[in-house]
Amino acid sequence: MRNSYTTIDDFKYGEILPYLGDFANDFDADAIAREASEYDGCGFVMRDEYADDDAFWELCARHDTSARSTVTNKHGRKLDFESTVHYMDKELAEKLHMELAPCSDQEFFDAYCTAHERKFGEPWELAKQSPVW
Repeated sequence: MRNSYTTIDDFKYGEILPYLGDFANDFDADAIAREASEYDGCGFVMRDEYADDDAFWELCARHDTSARSTVTNKHGRKLDFESTVHYMDKELAEKLHMELAPCSDQEFFDAYCTAHERKFGEPWELAKQSPVW
């Protein structure tokens, strides 16, 4: 019988983080939890394809942030910078790139969050406390 969790965060803390152990900070545990879980009508459970250790660790390797650039939104959420770029308004991102380069990924991310809210009148999804991808 598979463990069932009420929320995706419960799933992350009950299933993902114990596997990652001392190396949890090297991975995007939120992304792993989203990909490894499914809702079975009662709660979040591990997808059958990730019950195998090899398949689970292959999934984790895809979300290894230790060698990737991470940025932190104003709520403390760590995000893979390259992944965030795919969700940016291309025209706005290009304009900021022309104005700011060279700059750090964090400086660009922060500037984009501010510019997005100014242009669209609402916070960018990835700038929120609980971003939805």
